[in-house]
Amino acid sequence: MKKLFTILLVIVAFHSNAAIYYIDIGGNNGNDGSSGSPWLTLTYACTQATTSGDTIFVNAGTYIETVQSVLSVGVSILGEGNTSIIESHITTGGVWTIAMFSDEGTDGNQSISYIKMDGDVTAYMAIYQRGRSNVHIHHCTFIDFFTQGIAFDGSNNGSEQPTLYATGNKFYDNIVTNCAKFSGGVGAGNLLVGGQEGMLIYNNTIIQTNRGVGLNGFGIKYVRGGYCKGLKIYNNTITVPPDDGSQWDFAIEIWNNRGGMEIYDNDIQGVVDLGGQSAYASNDEGGYGFATKIHDNIIGQAALRTRAESGVTPERTQIGGTYIYNNIFKNLCQGIAFAQANGDTLLDIHIYYNVFNNIGVDEGSNQCYGIRSGANGNSTVVYDNINILNNTFYTNNAEGSEWGGARFRFNGAATNITIKNNIIEGFVNLRCIYFEYGTVDTLNIENNDLYRNGGSNAIDIDNNGIVLTNDTVQNNINTIPGFVTSGTDFNLLITSDNINAGLDVGLSTDIDGNPIIGLPDIGAYEYIDNPTNGTITNNGSVVKSNGKIVKN
Repeated sequence: MKKLFTILLVIVAFHSNAAIYYIDIGGNNGNDGSSGSPWLTLTYACTQATTSGDTIFVNAGTYIETVQSVLSVGVSILGEGNTSIIESHITTGGVWTIAMFSDEGTDGNQSISYIKMDGDVTAYMAIYQRGRSNVHIHHCTFIDFFTQGIAFDGSNNGSEQPTLYATGNKFYDNIVTNCAKFSGGVGAGNLLVGGQEGMLIYNNTIIQTNRGVGLNGFGIKYVRGGYCKGLKIYNNTITVPPDDGSQWDFAIEIWNNRGGMEIYDNDIQGVVDLGGQSAYASNDEGGYGFATKIHDNIIGQAALRTRAESGVTPERTQIGGTYIYNNIFKNLCQGIAFAQANGDTLLDIHIYYNVFNNIGVDEGSNQCYGIRSGANGNSTVVYDNINILNNTFYTNNAEGSEWGGARFRFNGAATNITIKNNIIEGFVNLRCIYFEYGTVDTLNIENNDLYRNGGSNAIDIDNNGIVLTNDTVQNNINTIPGFVTSGTDFNLLITSDNINAGLDVGLSTDIDGNPIIGLPDIGAYEYIDNPTNGTITNNGSVVKSNGKIVKN
């Protein structure tokens, strides 16, 4: 309580004309809303507290709300934590428990914090805010809303791009549980975002509990077309039920990214789905220098599943620069699965310093790959500047589902494909690297360690009429990678042939942030010797016996 009163004092000091109103389970809507004469319901309080800077304080207790609360611009809601409970009995479709609607570009300058909202698996939705900027929702708990959880929607243009993006919005330190459904082939989201520029989503726990076959929505989903710039999703735990064949298992589904999106430092069970924007010339409209960066995440399942679970799925056109690096992909049928249609483009794709561990399925005959790129049917896709560098692909599954470390079906024209410095082990059913269809100009497959794969570790680049020009396949080895512990610790032993065996590909640090000095090692980890076993030079550097500096 002391902390909350401190927050109230700060609010009062910041807003010279601010008023604090109270609701209490012993209150009455005929009162004046003061601390000694509180109101009874949030709905009524929202009709009275309408001046920017006002705060509605929710005393501890459970408040049954049967009518939508319309929260005015600049008015905040603050409670005492999980003891301040808004229980919604609003079951009418399209009616939100708390509604915040304004014209695009409106400065909301408000927050909702330290409350719990309970939908009892019947109420339609917790909060929908549209058109407002500088809205912060934090330190709240949302449970059991039937259809959707919380929406940040910056657009009043339907499913089209907003004229004015919402800015400064934040969603952080919240817990969202079981607030999304799947119906009619469409999944809703526990958290929905669209029309945002620079929105921050961090330190949240978002869990869709298993409602049963065909009933589970997604973790974070785009709303009304998506269209976000500079969106950052980080330090979250996001969990959705595994694929059961009746619905998608999207932990994050974002479409029409307009540039600068980062997804990092998350623990994710479910697919990260990146929808494209084939009608646009660029998906870096914001001038961020990249379209998407997905890095430093753990993405995968707790154990192998029977279906084709994926980690990251870039759909449709992906341009503007897509960077996927420093991630751990685990217990998946396909680590990264590109999904394109006729006329799409994949341009400037960079996949590096990732670990793809335990690729496969628990049983069955699904075709499993570390990376799969393939258009459907006879679709024609344009590929250019695809780089797969310094990754470790590993599987030791006995089901025979491991078809390839990297498999490419081009069905079109591909240029500038580079695969260097990767370790690929255990894909016994087909080939470690596999190409088919289309034409490829300038293909470089160099300095990879290919071990214990099908076809005697052969690189298969001449399938189904594929036409190659300017291809370079050289200096690949087939030796035991020399992991510290296969399947668990993919750092290299000092005896590994992969140390100093890579090519300089312009990367400066490995998956753990260790510096690359001299020639890089093959795989996701740069060998770091124990400093006590090295020679300490006059400048304090530690040097291995082969002369490579490993620590400064």
